[in-house]
Amino acid sequence: MHGSFFHYSTGNSFLHRLHPSIKIILMISLAIGAFYVPPLVALAVYVFLIIFSLAFLRLSPKEILKDNFPALSYAALLYAISIFLNAINFFKFFPNENILKEALKIFIPRTSYVPLLLHLALSLELTSVFFKTTSVMQFNYGFRSIEHFFTRKERTPLADELSLTLTFIPRLTDFWLSLNLAWKARGGKDSPEKILKLTPALFKFSMNEAYTKAMAKENREP
Repeated sequence: MHGSFFHYSTGNSFLHRLHPSIKIILMISLAIGAFYVPPLVALAVYVFLIIFSLAFLRLSPKEILKDNFPALSYAALLYAISIFLNAINFFKFFPNENILKEALKIFIPRTSYVPLLLHLALSLELTSVFFKTTSVMQFNYGFRSIEHFFTRKERTPLADELSLTLTFIPRLTDFWLSLNLAWKARGGKDSPEKILKLTPALFKFSMNEAYTKAMAKENREP
C-alpha cells in the first residue's frame, strides 16, 4: 500500500463496486457542493466520512491523517495569518489596561476563517474517499464512458487527458516521498535548503514522466 495521500486502496465496499462514471460524477459534484453547505453540516459530514473510512474502508488512522495533510497545512497557514493580523491590530490599538489579557487574544484564531476551513476539509475528504475506492484503470474507463455518452465516438481524447491529469496527483506525492527519503538517507534535515534542492528534482521527474506518458499515448494512436 502506498504511503502518500490520494491513493487507491483495495477493498470490496459498495463504493469500490460502484460504476466508475457514477463515482466520477459524484466526486466532482460533492467536492464542489461541499463549499455550499452550512459549516455545521460540513463538520458533521466530515466526521462521518472519517468514521466511514475507519469502519468500512478499513483505512488506518495514519492513512486518514495523510489524506487530511493538505487541509491541516491550510489550517496552519490560516492560523499563522490570523495571528499576524491580530498582532497588527494589537499594536495599532495598543491597550492602556489589561495588556496581558489583550495580548493573549492575538493567539485566538479569527472565526471568519473557520467556515472556509471546514468546507475545504470536507471537499478534500470527499475527494480522498473516491480516490481510495477508484483505481487508475477505473478512472480512465469512467472518463471514457462519460465522453462516449456525449459524443458517441470511439476515440475519447478529452477523457484520456483528464485521466492522465487526475491520476498524476498521486504520482507527484510518490516522487516527493522518494526524494525526501533519499534526502534523509544522506543526512539531510527538514529545512528551507531541502525545499530549494528537492523542488527542481521534483519538477524534473514529474516532467519526464509526463513526457514519457504523452509519447506512449501518441504512439498508441493511429
